[in-house]
Amino acid sequence: MRWPRIFALLFMVMFSCPIWVAWLADFLEGRRALSSDIHVLTFTVTCTAVVAWFLMAVQTSVSFAYERDHGTLDAILTTPMTASFIVLGKLAGVYRSSAFAVLFPLAFIVYAYTSSVVSWRAAVLASVVLFITGFAAAAWGMVCSVRAGSSTKASGWALGVLLVLFVGAPLLMQLLLRRPDQYDWLPLTLVSPSLNISYAIFENADYSYPYGGISELYTWMGLLILSCVHLTFALVLAFVFTIYSIIWVERSYRSGGKLQAHPPVRTAV
Repeated sequence: MRWPRIFALLFMVMFSCPIWVAWLADFLEGRRALSSDIHVLTFTVTCTAVVAWFLMAVQTSVSFAYERDHGTLDAILTTPMTASFIVLGKLAGVYRSSAFAVLFPLAFIVYAYTSSVVSWRAAVLASVVLFITGFAAAAWGMVCSVRAGSSTKASGWALGVLLVLFVGAPLLMQLLLRRPDQYDWLPLTLVSPSLNISYAIFENADYSYPYGGISELYTWMGLLILSCVHLTFALVLAFVFTIYSIIWVERSYRSGGKLQAHPPVRTAV
């Protein structure tokens, strides 16, 4: 899966351009790097995180389907490895190959904290959202891979759900709700990880809210509780998806079910 990683890298570079422009402007004016650019930082961290989550979901969504399409699944299923070892091994491979994508938003978060742009608690919460959502996205892609009949369908299922959750929900909130009303809907809208990470990172180093005059609409502890509730839900879903994939592989692939690997097509010489 080389091309998804190439496209992810291109999008990462593209979405990180604004933060380099802002850093250069601060540098030329003699200010601390990123000291006045928390909005740019939030945009960059959110966009690069979404790209990383998409990459992890796409790579896992085609892990079984791609091999089934090309008749190479037999080589795995005929080994003495257990279904859990196969599924967890594929997930580990996706985490390793997607590490560069996760490092992009993580590096920006760490740099923002060391440059006194955001508070330590905002940096920690944003990092937790980044990793837990990546785990859930990969687990969801694995479910699509073991259930779909082809790699195209599997990746379509995975990307379709994530597009609605990561992109559609934030856009609808921005279009339909005024900013003061958006805080009233946080218990519901934070189900979108892209909104969750953007709110998590959006706090000044002195623990003040960047938008003056409306910080009383919510407290940090209130936001932390809401974020943790949604993160717990995402973590539970990730474990459920992983266990479901293991059970499905064991019953349907390893036990001669209807989705058992097909033999490779032989052509006449």
